Amino acid sequence: MSPRQQRADIFEQNPLSQVSHQLDSAALALMEDSERVREAVRAVVERGGDLRQAARDWKVAPSSVAEWRERYYELLQQDSIATTGVALFEPDIRRDDMDLVRIPETARVRFLDNWERLVQETVSSPAAFIQSPRQVFLENSWLTCWLYEDGELDKGILAGVISGAVAVVITLSFLVARQASPVVVYTPSPPSAEAAATDGTLADQAVLAAQTFFQASNWRERLTLVRHPETVRAGMERYYSTHSDGPITDAKMVMGLNSKNVTSLNFEIPSQNRSHFLNIAYENGIYLVDWESSSLFQEENLSILRERKSTEPTRIAVTVSKNDSYYNYAFSDSSKWTGFELAYPGLPMTLYGYTLRDSQLTIDLEAMLGILKKQSVILEVRYPENAKSDNQVEILRILGEEWIPGI
Repeated sequence: MSPRQQRADIFEQNPLSQVSHQLDSAALALMEDSERVREAVRAVVERGGDLRQAARDWKVAPSSVAEWRERYYELLQQDSIATTGVALFEPDIRRDDMDLVRIPETARVRFLDNWERLVQETVSSPAAFIQSPRQVFLENSWLTCWLYEDGELDKGILAGVISGAVAVVITLSFLVARQASPVVVYTPSPPSAEAAATDGTLADQAVLAAQTFFQASNWRERLTLVRHPETVRAGMERYYSTHSDGPITDAKMVMGLNSKNVTSLNFEIPSQNRSHFLNIAYENGIYLVDWESSSLFQEENLSILRERKSTEPTRIAVTVSKNDSYYNYAFSDSSKWTGFELAYPGLPMTLYGYTLRDSQLTIDLEAMLGILKKQSVILEVRYPENAKSDNQVEILRILGEEWIPGI
């Protein structure tokens, strides 16, 4: 019996088992694309998991998971009508939060006992359903996933143009990164403009600057490799007081994107079992890390913000998008507040920000989001007094309409 058959049998005996979380890359590679999409749908429907995270765990495109989930609901609706004579939901109702716990036992038995039917109903055979590697990469990548909502690309003329450009650049960067030789760091000082002209492309030099930063002996040495060292010194010292301060020698660049004089890079770090995001700015003839917009600082900054629920103004670098559907606790009055969603690439967090409706701040943010649905900004926020939730803040000011202004 093949490993794939053994795993399927285990799931049939115990549909709510956690075997899926124990699969390694080799086991996933043995599975058909259709099987992996089905198991991602199971993770969302049976266990209430996040659709995007389930897609990443099972190495499939979120759009496929969303499509198969809809087919699952259609079949579930048909079963309910056939067995009970009652529809589970109205045809146009939003069903993102439905799961097997909320539906009648008679309607869910067939799917709880036999998920093979979803594959059979969706494709004629496993071999007939093949995932596009490029689609999976673009929809799951932290750098491009924000362009998609359940696998659907955001519409709009400018958004469409930017989406196409990002897809091309990211794909090319990904291919180049896979073929390029490992970057060797020769000196702990940032590369100069002259070195850039003779030693390689802007992207090469940005990667070299990032590797130099990672391999620095301690935070004081790293401080010489960042923008505005006098401003970020306190935050960097605080971060490395609770994190390892030694050199990171196994950081591997997996993708990058050039924009004006800024190169955004994502590194996998096996020794830490995680990835880190850095912006490298070409400024005054040298390449420097922007500490404030790095995942190292913002992950810590946002975590402390939520833990302390500080009522003092706090500066954060995030992406902002419109969210006019969630109003609760201190911000429950939608006639008084306008809602936004705040996020950071690669960090699993949901933070909602609110501005006074019809205020100049609201007008400015909505104007910023008039064409693009998501924008990188630096904001000043605070929690309300006696906050009951750690994911709702008041937006006080826009400190910057981009993470690295003036470059």
